[in-house]
Amino acid sequence: MKKILLTLVFIPITIGMVSVAQLNMTLKSNFAYGVPLASLWGWADGLGNEYALVGEQGGLSIVDVTNPFSPVEVQFVPTQLSNWHEIKTWQHYAYVVNESGGGTLIVDLSGLPSTVTYVYDTQATYNSTNYSITDAHTVTIDENGFMWLNGGQANIGAWCFDLNTNPMNPDLVALYQTYGPNYIHDSYVRNNKMYTADIYAGMTRILDVTVKNNPVLLASRSTPWAFTHNTWLSDNSNVLFVTDEVSGAYVTAYDISNLSNIVELDRFTANPGTNSIPHNVHVRNDYLVLAHYRDGVVIADANRPSNIVKVGNYDTYSQGSGSGFNGCWGVYPYLPSGNILASDISNGLFVLGVTYNRASYLEGTVTDSASGVPLSGVTVTILSAPGAQSTITPATGAYATGSATAGTYSVQFSKAGYITRTLSAVLTSANVTILNTVLGAVQPPPVCAAPTTLNAINITNTTATLTWNNVGATSYLVTWRKQVGGGASTATTTATSHNISGLQSCKKYKFQVRATCPDATNYTSAWKNFSTTGSHCRTLDENTSDDIFAPWFFPNPFDNEIQFDLLLETGSYVQVDLMDLTGKLVKHLVEQNMQQGDNTVQIETGNLSPGIYIARTTAGEKNYYTKLVKQ
Repeated sequence: MKKILLTLVFIPITIGMVSVAQLNMTLKSNFAYGVPLASLWGWADGLGNEYALVGEQGGLSIVDVTNPFSPVEVQFVPTQLSNWHEIKTWQHYAYVVNESGGGTLIVDLSGLPSTVTYVYDTQATYNSTNYSITDAHTVTIDENGFMWLNGGQANIGAWCFDLNTNPMNPDLVALYQTYGPNYIHDSYVRNNKMYTADIYAGMTRILDVTVKNNPVLLASRSTPWAFTHNTWLSDNSNVLFVTDEVSGAYVTAYDISNLSNIVELDRFTANPGTNSIPHNVHVRNDYLVLAHYRDGVVIADANRPSNIVKVGNYDTYSQGSGSGFNGCWGVYPYLPSGNILASDISNGLFVLGVTYNRASYLEGTVTDSASGVPLSGVTVTILSAPGAQSTITPATGAYATGSATAGTYSVQFSKAGYITRTLSAVLTSANVTILNTVLGAVQPPPVCAAPTTLNAINITNTTATLTWNNVGATSYLVTWRKQVGGGASTATTTATSHNISGLQSCKKYKFQVRATCPDATNYTSAWKNFSTTGSHCRTLDENTSDDIFAPWFFPNPFDNEIQFDLLLETGSYVQVDLMDLTGKLVKHLVEQNMQQGDNTVQIETGNLSPGIYIARTTAGEKNYYTKLVKQ
């Protein structure tokens, strides 16, 4: 390997600070550069000294952040001018790549803060063939000391170098040009498995790289926005987190415990609806630590990877929000102090304090109140909860969300065509609160027309309640009267019922309702019949078409007086003859012309002998016979 060896000594400098909005994160310092930054990494020397390794436009800036409130640039190693620099470390060595050429920069950090030694790796030999190594897009180093240079030069898949024998002069042990046509933008390697980010193919591939020059494809999975940018594993290696570098895209979590059945678990973004762009995701203690461009640094609790909840953020880019390739490029969350390093393209290096809190999770199912069927498309929002994000139920009706802070919150459930519901939930840190609910459909407004479901209820001998269906009218005119004879009564109401009184017992009545609609049109219902009650009411045929209704004698048995009652639809001469059981006439009880409607006659019977009689009532051409008993 051809290399150039240099030793540099630098004078430290510091530059001012800025402050912006935050959640569970604090600004300790901001080191401004005045030129664009790319990615960064971190390194600690084991003596308590911590350093930020910053990809500055002109090279590698090494900043002592041991005192996080007073960062000091202690070394600067130049490279070709480039807006892309990516850095990783192995032991006390830093490996820096860019896309402008000059090879891989390898820096021995062991002399910090006073000196560094470095080389530019420009050539390598593999299978007796010499290769010129000019550039790469990203660099990956696994726990076993193997380094992969991804993308960049000639759009190759990846170069693989063994750092174990000579970290300043690593051997090229595999050339992944045989992997296929996919451009590997970035990768993550652990336990001899590589998780690629094939950005243009829009997928991640999982490769067994136990034999470095013979990778074996184990599985692949397309990502939702088909622009796969980077990957990272959960602490237990069962979940893969993947970013798509697209406006409005998410970090997607996949269960990869069974590579023959990779299952999507959740999607997370810093600010839904703003079209912000996720860049790089890292995992620390099952927290996602994200460089999220214009949203700055974002922390999400992924301890429940099916319910990822935002629990922290610091916006390094105060100049704007939403879509755009500005703001935070890189983030490093692995310093022993727990401080987080972030590189903002425009605003420099940030040293941030963070409080890692487990989320308070809220989960449940929403169903239709009438059918019990799970409801999709329900927006679930924890109102005023820090870090909480609205979620929308899928076909299962299940939802999962949460808050960065424990407390009692109002939870709103809304869906077009349904009545919005708000419930209270008590959320506690690191625990799951289950809140199942139902939503009722919004009933469509009634179509204004004539009422059709008239009814009389709660009927007594003098009162009744008249009801009808709601047809969306502005008011209703109710008219009621005796079925035969008598005047009509009316009342106006906006309700769909009306109580009436002053009725006569044992009488037939009818009512109808006229609806006045919002457009001032009127629609009148058909008549509805009903009868009042009484202690000795006769049964009347509601559907009779006869001119005479069965006569009624009261009381029966009788003593010295009896009442004769007859309801006529038309006027008629009426005769009532009282006969004994042999048919012999005993007395003419009634002989008179009667009017349409209800007719009542009081008859003196004191001169009649006790016994059983037959009363024959003749009205028009009709004869009715009634058995009477004199006491």
